[in-house]
Amino acid sequence: MPRNGMNFTGSFLNTYFVAAAPVELKAALLAALLSAEERYGRWLRFAIPGALLVVIIGAIGVVLAA
Repeated sequence: MPRNGMNFTGSFLNTYFVAAAPVELKAALLAALLSAEERYGRWLRFAIPGALLVVIIGAIGVVLAA
C-alpha cells in the first residue's frame, strides 16, 4: 500500500467499473449482492444509468467550460 494510505480498491471508480477492479473488490461486491439476495444483472441495471448520468453531466461541463 502507498505511504499516504490510499489504495486502488478504495477508489471511487471501482463503484462503477467493477470489471477493471481487483479480484478482492469483485469478491466483496458479489458477496454483498449474495447476502442481499440480489442478482448481478439487476445491480448493473441500477449502476449503469447512474454512471452514464455522471458522464453526461461531465461532458456538458466540459462543453460549457470550453
